[in-house]
Amino acid sequence: AREEVKSGATSINDVVKRAAEGVQDNKIQGSCTLCISLLDLERGTMQNATLGDSGVLVLGKDGFTKFKTPPQEHAFGCPYQLGHHQGADKPWDVLTSVVPVSKGDIIITGTDGLFDNVSEEDAGVTVVEVLSSHPAGHPMLASLLANALGKRAFHNSVSKKITTPYSKAATDAFNMVYSGGKKDDITVITTIIQ
Repeated sequence: AREEVKSGATSINDVVKRAAEGVQDNKIQGSCTLCISLLDLERGTMQNATLGDSGVLVLGKDGFTKFKTPPQEHAFGCPYQLGHHQGADKPWDVLTSVVPVSKGDIIITGTDGLFDNVSEEDAGVTVVEVLSSHPAGHPMLASLLANALGKRAFHNSVSKKITTPYSKAATDAFNMVYSGGKKDDITVITTIIQ
């Protein structure tokens, strides 16, 4: 996929197709969720392709949600995944979107370890806290924000009492009260549009 982007790909579908072909051609074993974004600052757009429960959240500098990709699951706790085996989901199962972005927007890309443990509202509060405690244009602002979100996700993941997106979904899925976070991998990448 990296080569596709370097060669000037302008379609997220082309990037996904090339990534899937590369996995197949190289006989790579395993499975994973997928989250790819192409940012076009000239047009002020971001194309996204997601499969499974990794995703993208776009917040304004005020911390309010402008866009969020929905998770894809076959059943609770069973996300769509690309893979080498027969039962794996296919590249054409990806959800694609094109989102307008503008100066000051914060793009948060993460795994389910983030989104299961940090709500959109909590992410917005974290954004406002980090932005208000550092000067605009701080060279490490995106890194500081990613670290703050990752720490919040980890803290919530080990809590047995907090209400999280995961605890709400588990309560609905199992028709019983569930509280606390979900211990899982936590990956966070943040981008601030300048």
